[in-house]
Amino acid sequence: MRKNCVIALIMMILSGCVAVKQNNRQGTASNRKTGSDNTALPSLSHSNRARLNDVKVKDYNAYADLKYAKRDSFSIIADSIINYGMKFLKVPYKYGRMDPKKGFDCSGFTSYIFKRFGYQLPRSAHAQGAKFPLIKPEELKRGDLVFFDNRRQSKRIGHVGLVTKVNRDGTFEFIHASVSKGITVGNSQETYYKQRYIGAGRVLDNESVKSRMPVMITAASLSGTKPVTTAGTRTYSVKSGDTLYAIAKKNNTTVTQLKSINGLKSNTIRTGQKLKIL
Repeated sequence: MRKNCVIALIMMILSGCVAVKQNNRQGTASNRKTGSDNTALPSLSHSNRARLNDVKVKDYNAYADLKYAKRDSFSIIADSIINYGMKFLKVPYKYGRMDPKKGFDCSGFTSYIFKRFGYQLPRSAHAQGAKFPLIKPEELKRGDLVFFDNRRQSKRIGHVGLVTKVNRDGTFEFIHASVSKGITVGNSQETYYKQRYIGAGRVLDNESVKSRMPVMITAASLSGTKPVTTAGTRTYSVKSGDTLYAIAKKNNTTVTQLKSINGLKSNTIRTGQKLKIL
């Protein structure tokens, strides 16, 4: 009799332990559903979750599209302006002029080509420099204006050009109206310009100079970034022993201009290669 009572007591104790464990499990599960304050969390159906995710994806894609569209639009307009400016290579320098037949001075040239695309620039290099705040060297882009001092020590803007290429090391090439060469492509490493460089300004982000005239996008800019050249271009066949410097000197041009109109990324040329020369 006593043995049966002991067995019954043990069974009761074991049953109680099982019940406590089950209650703990149910309580943990309940906490997962309700949260710490016993307030039921809102349920999100599969369809609502999918809809929420879809909205997030669409918003991100719209942002990305806008971001890249803005970048591409800037590049296309810059390419168009540069290509249009390249059409006037070798047009002579004429002080106070902005006429493709009679000549340009430096600010007349930048004013003329930007006006074609709906941007009204001040007429002098100094005024253009004052209109566009200087940007950081690492932010320089194709299509920006670059400003120079006519005298080494004055630090007063007296010359302006348009950036056509930016290198990884921060150096750049620019098209401008040179007193001695007319419209030509220069390099920031040339001693004269390196000593007189002041800084750069951005026209394409400045709404104050943009007129109501729609921006003209040329077919040349859409087909690539190679510059448009004038009808006076002729072909030179590279001979054994030729260098870009020798060819440029022989044809009264510059290495920078040769590389620009031929799309060359280095000074390396090969025998038999055809080069365009203005």
